[in-house]
Amino acid sequence: MVRHAPAVSKLRRCCYTPVMRFEKWGVTSVIAIALCAMCVVVLMLTPSLEENLRRMLRVTARTSLFFLLVAFGARPLRQLWQSKWSAWLLRNRRYIGNGLTVSHGLHLLAIVALPLHADVVYETGTLVGGGGLLALIFALAVTSSDAAQRALGRGWKALHLGGSWLLLVAFMLTFAPEPGGDIELRHLYGVGGSLLVVMLRIAAAWKTRRTRVAA
Repeated sequence: MVRHAPAVSKLRRCCYTPVMRFEKWGVTSVIAIALCAMCVVVLMLTPSLEENLRRMLRVTARTSLFFLLVAFGARPLRQLWQSKWSAWLLRNRRYIGNGLTVSHGLHLLAIVALPLHADVVYETGTLVGGGGLLALIFALAVTSSDAAQRALGRGWKALHLGGSWLLLVAFMLTFAPEPGGDIELRHLYGVGGSLLVVMLRIAAAWKTRRTRVAA
């Protein structure tokens, strides 16, 4: 049996304890508090409210993608990597997914507030597309309960799996660089993170299928 050095064990305890002490709605509460505090700081960064609101839009878009990636990647990660972290993520993926709802709710507030403080007019396509994604996010949040899962039956899985894939593709396209444009860190984060989750899900599905064939 391999024994880890005390320093390694201590490091693991330090990494696990602060986050993994929270469960279920405690996870959502911590995320909500952190996101609200972050937005307050962002809105105070410069004297220009317009600039701060634009920055808030960018930041909340990135945090929304982060929570989507974590929630959507929790199950395949657990299938591929058995650990305390992956077990905690899978157990709380629904409540981490609620972080996406909170983040995009703050994103919506910035969208509504920006035209009040700047000469901004949103295009119809942007309003329709963005409104549809917001509606989908809130629909997933409202139905993310055991009672909703029982009530919807097979439709619940279709809604959540199909909706998650749709959100992933939408975010990936949003973060994709323009043709011929420079590739920046935000592009690598958005597209690279999305592709990583896709590869995790493909690898997990392949592993599950191979296990079934071997059995």
